Amino acid sequence: MKNTLYRDPPAVQPGDRIALAAPAGPFVESDIAAGLGWLRQHFEVVYTPRHRKRGYLAGSDSERLMELQDVLNRPDISMIMCVRGGYGTMRILRGIDYDGFKESPKTIVGCSDITAFLCDISVKTGIGSVHGPMLEQLGKADERTRESLLSCLKGHPQSFKKLNTVVSGQAEGSLMGGNLTMLSHLAGTQSMPDLEGAILFIEDVGERPYRIDRALEHLSMAGELDKVSGIVLGDFYECGDENSLITLGEIFYEKFRHLDVPVASGLQVGHKKVNFSLPFTRYCRLAADEERGAGLIFTG
Repeated sequence: MKNTLYRDPPAVQPGDRIALAAPAGPFVESDIAAGLGWLRQHFEVVYTPRHRKRGYLAGSDSERLMELQDVLNRPDISMIMCVRGGYGTMRILRGIDYDGFKESPKTIVGCSDITAFLCDISVKTGIGSVHGPMLEQLGKADERTRESLLSCLKGHPQSFKKLNTVVSGQAEGSLMGGNLTMLSHLAGTQSMPDLEGAILFIEDVGERPYRIDRALEHLSMAGELDKVSGIVLGDFYECGDENSLITLGEIFYEKFRHLDVPVASGLQVGHKKVNFSLPFTRYCRLAADEERGAGLIFTG
């Protein structure tokens, strides 16, 4: 079934010109060297080394916005890969002008804090993106992660047929989501995507169970969870707490069982070494069965 709500970004082919941007946290050159080397084996990379840092940000808001706006406007750029997450993307969303981007759409790649950017783009332009590894992750990523990214960039995302069933059922819809904490903070803002009928995927890192509970409760109270047609759980890396009497599995089941939608887990997406790429806003089908397991299939 064709997705009529969103446009896929243009395919990115080997040899295309791509750019880097750091709209969130700071980084050091040594941490991105390996990822940069791999990118240069496949693409022409536009990148000027620089050492900007303002506490927990990769420069001032105006510096980060100017850098991002410049590459968004360039018609010769096919893709923008974000360098890392952390925090800071939300601070510049209201300043982004998408006129140039809409005239020459390009693929945006990122995850974690960059979830805010992917959501903002979908709301304000109707154009999809790629939830995938960032430059800092690429140097440590295994070959499956890298191959998944290349395939997704070409417009051929992989499907996932060996997921675990949490709640049985079947659903179809546009794939939306990303970092749970970021989605919770976006709820109620102009950058929150429309989750009506969507397949929601979520992941997180370093959050204790009560914080996961709180983020989900916020989305529930805001009415966002009632809109979705299905849910897929990615990695919740280092989110456990041996002192907690409530496990993450219990939290998820408690929050989702009353929604009457299929729920699957085991999607290797997030902050671990394996971080498969997902086509943000692409139409997909989720099937979850207690005996046969679950699968996420892209149909659009």
